[in-house]
Amino acid sequence: MQNRDAWVTPVGIYAVIAGLIIGLATFTGASMPEGYNSNAGYTEAYELEGFWSYWMRWDTEWYVEVAQEGYDYIPNTSSQVGYFPVYPLLMRWLAPIFGNPIAAGMVISSLSIIGALLLLYRIVLQDTEREAVARRSVLYIMLYPAALFFIAPYTESLFLLLSLAALWAAREKKWLWAAIFGAIASATRVQGFLLIALVGMEWLNAHGWCLKRQSDKSYPTLLSVIREHWQSALLVTLIPSGLVAYMAFQWVQFGTPFAFINSHTTIASDLSNIPFLGVIVGEIQWTLRGDNPDPWIVPLGISALIFALVTLRAMWRKLPESYVVYTAMMILVPMWTGPLYSMTRFVGVMFPVFIVWAIWGAQRKHKYSKYVHLTYITVALLLLCLATLFHIRWLFVA
Repeated sequence: MQNRDAWVTPVGIYAVIAGLIIGLATFTGASMPEGYNSNAGYTEAYELEGFWSYWMRWDTEWYVEVAQEGYDYIPNTSSQVGYFPVYPLLMRWLAPIFGNPIAAGMVISSLSIIGALLLLYRIVLQDTEREAVARRSVLYIMLYPAALFFIAPYTESLFLLLSLAALWAAREKKWLWAAIFGAIASATRVQGFLLIALVGMEWLNAHGWCLKRQSDKSYPTLLSVIREHWQSALLVTLIPSGLVAYMAFQWVQFGTPFAFINSHTTIASDLSNIPFLGVIVGEIQWTLRGDNPDPWIVPLGISALIFALVTLRAMWRKLPESYVVYTAMMILVPMWTGPLYSMTRFVGVMFPVFIVWAIWGAQRKHKYSKYVHLTYITVALLLLCLATLFHIRWLFVA
């Protein structure tokens, strides 16, 4: 029964929530007045009509452009080079089979999130030995307001699948596969290089070195562990190679390996260039002075940041230390570089955050556990529906 649940539960949760997202998106798109689409000419150029045109929104346009036309680079201006190559390459290869790049992207995203949920269920079951926590982890991540990007032609679902596959391979001590999945992830989106922290900590734990008990004299020193098992350690260091390869391509093609960094426009605030608190204060200023056309995105991003931050202490106590290191780095990078208005989307792939919330929502003896569960479902479902409606109506969500 347990093996059956490990398949049926994730697929069933996906089917229900994906059906809700697609149904709401279809209804919203079909009810928009003719001419409402601000990029009607753009969708016509790619021969998109009806259902498929509803999903041609925001970053999806860039992925389609890369898939169809390749890369271009104009310094300090939004351009294709800011969007990493794995996802648009898959769109390019699969578009002839499925008829257009949007259909290809949605197939990639849907298959990826199904695979990610199946892996997540098994990993959480391994970590906690509780099916209730595994079920809630899958449910909570699919109800998260940015879960619409698991269905849309975005990189979120593919990145989550690759991250969990790298973790699963590390747990099985298949370091070459962990490195391969991690390298592909680092060529899928820039945060992929941070998987070296997740897989690296798993490697250290597998070889007897534990951060939580690193002062224990019975543990070997870090250097001696690396010296003794240097071959597999070397494999782990290959995880950023996808990013390095993409930077090499940019160097050859555009004369700089950092073209992707200079290809995103940022908000107009001097404080936003100051890491951490400056990023937050700068974006609040940007919103308060009326320059932000979508004023809800900064409060939503800050709320997502808090949603992730509150889990770190419990994560350290209840889950493997690799999760804490990885999640902390995934939080710190956008707080260092800014902007935070996409933080809602960034948190959606931080799977350890949802495991902690699932633990809180499934505690057997805690009287507030059921209220955590019901509140999460209610609030997340409402925000997910609103986010889907906003996204389809060309309102920026994350």
